[in-house]
Amino acid sequence: MENQHPGITREDSATHIEVNYANRFTMFENGAPKTVVQNKVLKTSKVVPKLGVMLVGLGGNNGSTFVAGLIANRKKLTWETRQGPQTANFFGSFTQSATTHAGFRQNEDNGQFEDVFLPIKELVPMVAPVDFDVSGWDISSLNLYESCKRSRVLEPTLIQQLKEDLE
Repeated sequence: MENQHPGITREDSATHIEVNYANRFTMFENGAPKTVVQNKVLKTSKVVPKLGVMLVGLGGNNGSTFVAGLIANRKKLTWETRQGPQTANFFGSFTQSATTHAGFRQNEDNGQFEDVFLPIKELVPMVAPVDFDVSGWDISSLNLYESCKRSRVLEPTLIQQLKEDLE
């Protein structure tokens, strides 16, 4: 698939994305202006490799909470809290919820240019956290369910929903 924009071409294959664009600017040499065209090529793989996470202290507060959060998001769980129902989300995750300035669009009503912001995860192929393979070790002999209960970091209603996955 090829998208054409002034000075930009994009080619998508099954495995790669390649973007070619020309950056035009004016250089001044000896006081005389000279137009310069700088061609740039960006190429990235669409194939996202598997990612393994090895945690020292897997059964501690951080490790057990990390794994429980991944599982809750993988299963799209909702649980009761004192403030009402809470649904798993990646708020606070740079790769999953952050946006970046990606360009401009022209407002059809007033002709003004407007900023366009897109989620980073839509611009750069990356592993989704729900696809992480997690392993690790801890000096504690508790399983992750018991570790989550002991840490008192997560809501008990969430821990109960995750019991089967954490044991």
